[in-house]
Amino acid sequence: MFKHFRSKEELILAVLRLRDEDFRNWLFRRMAQAGPPRAQLAALFDALAEWFAEPGFRSCMFIKAASEYPDPGHPIHAQAAEHKRLLFLQLSRVAAEAGAEDPAALARALLLLKEGAIVTAHLGHERDPAGDAKAAAAILIERGC
Repeated sequence: MFKHFRSKEELILAVLRLRDEDFRNWLFRRMAQAGPPRAQLAALFDALAEWFAEPGFRSCMFIKAASEYPDPGHPIHAQAAEHKRLLFLQLSRVAAEAGAEDPAALARALLLLKEGAIVTAHLGHERDPAGDAKAAAAILIERGC
């Protein structure tokens, strides 16, 4: 029924693994629903807007976990970094399908906008961080594809 964890860190790792799978499945499904690859890249930010609007939005647990465990060799930090790496790989694939000249560079730029939008949404000092990031992404997508 319930799994017993030997430590707080073991519990955190289990939660991060579950959240990674759930979040990526949700995000990639939302992106795929947008249609062609270019539209999928832009849909990343539409999905973020939905997430930010949820009453339970409390920022990104992977950013928080990596901040709490800053040693790159710590398993919790490594799990958080793996989540971000898997997002990068998927965005790189979609960028390549969209015809980007340098899919990896476009994916990195879009992920920087994504992470900035998350932090901005968490701080709450802008009205539409996902929309602002989407507008900047549109320029990058147009130039990169």
